[in-house]
Amino acid sequence: MPALKCLFCLIFLAFACTSSFGQQPHKFRVDTNALMVVAPNQTIRFDVEIARSDSQRMAGLMYRTHFPKNRAMLFIFDRSQIIRMWMLNTPLPLDMLFLSETGEIVAITEKTTPYSRNIITSRVPATYAVELNAGVVENKKIRMGYKVIHPTICGTCGGQYR
Repeated sequence: MPALKCLFCLIFLAFACTSSFGQQPHKFRVDTNALMVVAPNQTIRFDVEIARSDSQRMAGLMYRTHFPKNRAMLFIFDRSQIIRMWMLNTPLPLDMLFLSETGEIVAITEKTTPYSRNIITSRVPATYAVELNAGVVENKKIRMGYKVIHPTICGTCGGQYR
């Protein structure tokens, strides 16, 4: 019987170590080009991390307890589609911008709920999503129809805003 308890403890310990192993934030590098939101009277500049692959898009900001104030995360999708995201394992509240293939903001979700399993959708086809710290959309007065500029979205179109 003691051997069975010991075996159970070893299995539990192995499971606990394995399941906590994946709970590390993904390390994204900051892109050399800024992401900019072009509003009527201002251009709002963000340092940007880019999620290009399926695994990067799935990881996103999961497990991150800090996201710098002037930072954005750009999610690139292969085609225009209804984008579905959630906040599972994401401790930070976020604002989300959903962009057309040309970088126009076509949907906005503000102040998401950390750790929520509720699905957040673009509601309309989009090719990109941008995550910002919660409150940025309200504070910077970002609106639908504004243009988001970054070489990933529009090639060299952002050169005039650097």
